[in-house]
Amino acid sequence: MLTTVHAPRHARPDRPAGGISPARSSTPLARAAHAARVALAAGAALAGSAAAIACRSTPAAFGPTGAAASARADDLLTGLGNRFTRIDRDAKYTHAIEQLARGALMPSRVYDDTAVWTGSTRDGTRILASRGHFEGDHYVVAAMPDPPAPAALADTRDSIRLTRIARGEFTWHTSDVQALGALDPDDIANVLASMLAAAATSSTEGTRGTGRDGAGDGATLKAGSLASFPRSAAILGQLFSLDTVHTAQAPNATTAVTLVFGVHPDRLRAAHPAYAAFLQRYTGATHLRCDLTDAEGAEWFAASFGNGQLAMRFRATGDGHLAPGSGPPRPMPDSLVLHGDLETRMWVFTLGFSGLASDFVIERGPRARAWRFAFRHEPQWHFPLAIDHLVKSSLHRPFDGSGSQLRLALRGTPDGHTWLVRDLELTVQESAVVRWLGGLGGNAMADFGAHAEADENAFLASVFLALRDDIRADLRGRARAGEIGQQREQ
Repeated sequence: MLTTVHAPRHARPDRPAGGISPARSSTPLARAAHAARVALAAGAALAGSAAAIACRSTPAAFGPTGAAASARADDLLTGLGNRFTRIDRDAKYTHAIEQLARGALMPSRVYDDTAVWTGSTRDGTRILASRGHFEGDHYVVAAMPDPPAPAALADTRDSIRLTRIARGEFTWHTSDVQALGALDPDDIANVLASMLAAAATSSTEGTRGTGRDGAGDGATLKAGSLASFPRSAAILGQLFSLDTVHTAQAPNATTAVTLVFGVHPDRLRAAHPAYAAFLQRYTGATHLRCDLTDAEGAEWFAASFGNGQLAMRFRATGDGHLAPGSGPPRPMPDSLVLHGDLETRMWVFTLGFSGLASDFVIERGPRARAWRFAFRHEPQWHFPLAIDHLVKSSLHRPFDGSGSQLRLALRGTPDGHTWLVRDLELTVQESAVVRWLGGLGGNAMADFGAHAEADENAFLASVFLALRDDIRADLRGRARAGEIGQQREQ
């Protein structure tokens, strides 16, 4: 059974009432990478995909009872929204991140700059540490030698470390910790399971509702998400359109799902003109493909971006789990491989890579979830002819040994709260080609600028806060109707 639902591509999006002031503390390495800005825009689309495949039971999946679900979802989304809300950086931190952004790929430029760092170790490792917290109506970030552990909602403790290994070789290590409040790490798994189950069962629900062969399955999925998340849909509609919801019943009671989002920076121009201009310039020339496979070569998830569209493809079971793209359903292994290709245009140059492969490991423990990426295989680089003659052996350095590492984790604390922890380790070797790449990244970040960053932060904050308000309204309405309280047992 197959249904494809196409949304109008030129419908005028609703605009949110009021505005959210800009804010976010980002690591210098992220600031130096143009791809990180594209990924962040795609991250907002992931929020859109969550709303697109969510069902009415999704808000209640945040906790074992209605009250718990409301408190935990509220903490998570308020904390994330606050982190993006009007930022006030002290002078020390402002100077430091500006210098580190310029020296991300050429660390020797900042290694001996004492005005950048808050401390150092006996082995010569430089440290920039900071504390962030929400105060009144804005987010405050201050550099300090020994910041306290996060305690209140949205509190952060960040550190950037730079170690010199040899002449021209340096290792960056960044660690960011944010307090997420009462959220339990298991709640995220329950919410994802609820959304996958909604996607997998929408086709059968649509068939029963219409009596036609497959008709209405995509419509049921989309209509249910719009009914439960109207505020989020309005905010996301400033940049994204849900162009296609494609569901097909697959063997073994599974459903193949394809979501296609249109990306429209021009729609964002009225509310966030600087961010819209940046996206218009860079995302229009960017093409990205990635897929997640296991040791047997089975595909578990695939995504692509290009020509103004973001597409996602996966297969789901009725009880809320991913299934391999072909063959009978089975539990997803904890060890997989993420493959990726990227092509983008920066200034007058087209560049990118193909064949990037990262080990992807899912870690589980008591009140803990983590997702670890290890980049140990150098991709094939694609550079313009004018640059291709440069010696590129230095580009292999980040993939030597254990490679570059990224770890995202949700970790429960003894006081019953949860931290979001992000750790990144990357070794760079300075060279002419790396210096050239750093210069392009600097140009992109100059285009990004303070105004575009402020606009981006305001948009992302509004997405999180709209999701929060939608979930609040849904759970309150269901509580009044007596519909929640036993959802985990049903």
